[in-house]
Amino acid sequence: MITTLMAARMSLPWATALRAMTWTYRRTMNWLSMRLMNSQRTKTTNSPPTERRNVAAPIGFPSVVQARALIASPEHQLAVGQEFSDVKSCRRAIRDAAIACRFEIQTVKSDKTRFTAKCAAEGCPWRIHAAKLPGVPTFTIRTIHDIHSCAGINHLGHHQASVQWVANSVEERIRENPHCKPKEILEEIHRTHGITLSYKQAWRGKEMIMAAVRGSFEEGYRLLPQYCEQVKGTNPGSIANVYGNPDDNCFRRLFVSFYASIYGFVNACRPLIGLDRTILKSKYLGALLFATGFDGDGALFPLAFGVVDEESDENWIWFLSELHALLEANTENMPRLTIYPTGREVS
Repeated sequence: MITTLMAARMSLPWATALRAMTWTYRRTMNWLSMRLMNSQRTKTTNSPPTERRNVAAPIGFPSVVQARALIASPEHQLAVGQEFSDVKSCRRAIRDAAIACRFEIQTVKSDKTRFTAKCAAEGCPWRIHAAKLPGVPTFTIRTIHDIHSCAGINHLGHHQASVQWVANSVEERIRENPHCKPKEILEEIHRTHGITLSYKQAWRGKEMIMAAVRGSFEEGYRLLPQYCEQVKGTNPGSIANVYGNPDDNCFRRLFVSFYASIYGFVNACRPLIGLDRTILKSKYLGALLFATGFDGDGALFPLAFGVVDEESDENWIWFLSELHALLEANTENMPRLTIYPTGREVS
């Protein structure tokens, strides 16, 4: 095509060449437009029949971000006469159905004997009413108007998808893989339930499960004094001390050295100590300081470690003082030691 245009410009007068170029340009653009339309038509024809797309909403509806599912899965279908063991189970079932069908509900009435909710979309007629059976805690659905006029949710997230719901949804996966990232949790919830949540919700849901499995960070800090006593009681000769801030009694420092490490360093290691640190990335941050010896083969031999609220010159001086007291108490004639700071610049 380019060769034809160049030949036309060289053989014809300027006006004729310009008309030929314009005609060729229009023909090329028409050809490209037809190819694009055929490509889009082919993609639409080959799409699976169950695939849902977010199309432009009709006049009067806001733009739909999460289109409502038209058919609920069998475990989330609600019907008149359906019974639940108590009011909490009833609320949970209605909430799960709303999440599965991607519409939000608004509570109208809720007490010990009845529960009424409606679709949160303005003007949508969906409504459900459940009541308690006499003499038993069982709740049953009395009436339900299951027709929607809304198109879906016009924002990301879901008002009924609380942090507790997120935790319950992915609890089994987190227990199997505690290193699962919030991003992976978001992907699984979107794949399973079709809703898009925020990163913060996924992170808080994971933290809730980890607290149930391992205990909270706060409880762990409160147990540190007992941990130190257990270390010294079950490992005689070990050193384990925790220090708090005198003003508010919050955690400040922890120093631990097991007797096996002390004995091995004094009797079988070279007079060389390596110092290093790593930054902790847990909820309350901090830094881990550690001292390492070297055995006869040059392999690393752990001697002591400390946890501090931050890395600073003051905390390093404290750590070295604890290390000096440890060695002085366990050697009659302390050898001349060489200290090698591997991860910190020394001025």
